[in-house]
Amino acid sequence: MFRKAGYFIGFSVLFIISIFFIACSKESAGASNGIVKEHKKAEAVILHKNTALYKEVDEVMKVQKNNANIADIVGWKNKVKEALRYDNVKRNFALIDIDGEDYWVQTVFVASDAVPGVIIGNETILYSKPDITKATSSIIPEYSLVAVHPDTESEIFVSISAYVDGEKPYSVEQKFIKKENVTIFYDDVQAMKLYTIANAAENEVVKRELLKNALELDSGFKYLIRKELGIEDESDDNYDPDYYEEEYDEPEEDSDY
Repeated sequence: MFRKAGYFIGFSVLFIISIFFIACSKESAGASNGIVKEHKKAEAVILHKNTALYKEVDEVMKVQKNNANIADIVGWKNKVKEALRYDNVKRNFALIDIDGEDYWVQTVFVASDAVPGVIIGNETILYSKPDITKATSSIIPEYSLVAVHPDTESEIFVSISAYVDGEKPYSVEQKFIKKENVTIFYDDVQAMKLYTIANAAENEVVKRELLKNALELDSGFKYLIRKELGIEDESDDNYDPDYYEEEYDEPEEDSDY
């Protein structure tokens, strides 16, 4: 299953390394390819595909033609309120900023003080508190794109927020998981974002193009993307972090985890 040795280092160390790694990637790949972009510090993260954006008109939230996508990084305006949606249903909305323009989004689809991440544990248990005795009966699916809250990090845990699709979609709000079960590396997040959007595409040509774009990234999900494209892959692993092992040394035993 997983090859975890040499990969799961302290979450804070991972975050610092990811920023350095992103800067190097951008310098080598260039902004012109449209895939590898500067990964600025997130204020908030979108939790669902094709999330509707709203403008308030005469005290009613009117849906806009454009939308936000899962794992998008947006500005957080720190303003939340209950309001009437265009269909006469009351919902809670948060004010966000996208490219300098304000929009409202339903609070269930956005998480503040977060960075995007991907679940890489195939049986990732949600904990109600950062305590090994506080496991719940809920499991978040492997490959879920989530919002990770770095400020909640402890020695073993970090909290996440998510909106999980399925027969019965459900919202995860600041529940804890073991840090070994999530990656926040930029290329991992972008590859899984493309993979997720591709699998929701109705046009097969568009789907394959997005998957090919995802395959160009230096992520641990290449085997999964190759499989979706019909390319044979001899790997037996679900998630392959080996490419990190060559670049980053494992911390010493007495280092601050």
